[in-house]
Amino acid sequence: MNKILSLLVVLAMVFSAAFSEGADWLFFIQNSKGDKYYLDMESITHVSADLVRVVRKVELKDSTAISSVVSDMEVDCKEAKLRTLRETTHYKGGKTSIRVTDSGLTPAASDDIADMLTELVCSLRRHDKD
Repeated sequence: MNKILSLLVVLAMVFSAAFSEGADWLFFIQNSKGDKYYLDMESITHVSADLVRVVRKVELKDSTAISSVVSDMEVDCKEAKLRTLRETTHYKGGKTSIRVTDSGLTPAASDDIADMLTELVCSLRRHDKD
């Protein structure tokens, strides 16, 4: 009986972890502060020929309050610009806050994480069309 209960607890933990995340996170870079950047590969949608939506997650290494920030973004592949549409902040205490915003399309600076995000998302878009 004890083994069956233990097995059920383990299975419940595995399934809850698999279904609670609901995203296919691809690690793509870590900055000099140790913050890790991910893309949700399942979130990539083509709004138009040159406009792509994607969800980015940043896990903050040194923050005492914030665990991660998840941003819904649009990338203009033709103009190499991007904008944030919504940000969800996940706090270490379990709370979340959502900020709906439209930062407007801004150029991705070269040698910047935004530039790397733009390059990656747009290259995936081109690869999918081939």
